[in-house]
Amino acid sequence: MNQKLLILESHWSVRKKERITDGRSTGIIYKTALQSLMSTTKQPYSILTRPLLASTFADDIEQFVNLPSNRKGMNVIIISGHGDIMFESYDEDFGEMKKCVQAYDEKVSTTCFEELYADLTRSIVIFDACDIGTEVNRLQFYSNALMVIGFAKAVAWCDSTLFVLSLLMEFHFRKVFQSKRINRYTPLFILNTMRAGRYKSLIKSLKVRWKFNK
Repeated sequence: MNQKLLILESHWSVRKKERITDGRSTGIIYKTALQSLMSTTKQPYSILTRPLLASTFADDIEQFVNLPSNRKGMNVIIISGHGDIMFESYDEDFGEMKKCVQAYDEKVSTTCFEELYADLTRSIVIFDACDIGTEVNRLQFYSNALMVIGFAKAVAWCDSTLFVLSLLMEFHFRKVFQSKRINRYTPLFILNTMRAGRYKSLIKSLKVRWKFNK
């Protein structure tokens, strides 16, 4: 079966003592909704979900993009967790604040995705996290991803989940997951159509930003 969607998700509870009882999961929502639609297609695909860990996320992505089913066409990677900032040092004396995503074990700086430069040319990377969308231009340029999508503000969990779910369903109906070649303009067309149509107010309120590789 084609494995075209990878979801790397962290915890959503702010307090450590609530993590065992907080059952929120965007991965379950996305996976359940898309799997319910697969009966309508002759080319089903599978969805992989993994915990977002700073220690393994790069390996998880590298393994995913190198699967036989991802040697052709496009794939989608979702990084789902709380957006944050962290100090990234260059040496003992210099450093700067960087946007990051809170993983289970520690924060993952967005600069880490630059290490995956050669791996993401077929990938649409969605940062399902607050504020990361302010850096989509830099992230796309340095990661060389096919497209990077994110929110340029702090967003409510349910609102951002609604947008990403709607986008994934549009990808399904437009056969992005079933495509055997890279078509840069199909995802861009989908987003522009959503922005001009019934999702206009949602996209505006979430400050959804995207950058694709020309």
